[in-house]
Amino acid sequence: MNTITAPTYDQINRQACPYPGFLLPEGGTGLALFSAGFHGWNDVIHMARKNMTVTCVDTNADKLWEMAQIYPQGWEFRVDDAWDFAEYAVLDGREFDVVSVDPFFGDAAERAWETMYLWVTLARKMVTLTVKTDTKLNIPSGWTADYFPRSHRAAWLVLTR
Repeated sequence: MNTITAPTYDQINRQACPYPGFLLPEGGTGLALFSAGFHGWNDVIHMARKNMTVTCVDTNADKLWEMAQIYPQGWEFRVDDAWDFAEYAVLDGREFDVVSVDPFFGDAAERAWETMYLWVTLARKMVTLTVKTDTKLNIPSGWTADYFPRSHRAAWLVLTR
């Protein structure tokens, strides 16, 4: 029987994908939604590099458990639906310096684009949201938008206050 082992922190760090990490606040707080797909190599690893304290949310309990073994102590790993978590966090008055939303494409991505108001409600400084390179969205008042390339098909929509 073959078993697949979880990647190490070093492996994730070496395979980190493009992300606007230079904008992340050193020692800040982050919320990473849809965070477990690649053990955080799209966004979470960049937050770790900036010594941020991060809450990772995903429905994949096994991958979140693996992430909890390799990312810094004090981080929160929540098995939950991104929208359910976000709505309860808003009701609880929680805020994060940075909110990263990475459902990639498909129905979840389209829903994430439609509910951008939820992500900016939780963010004090920045929101990153996966979009197609040709996606045009209405930007919430008080925020500025830039695009940070991920691939020929995908980009990060970077919203900053």
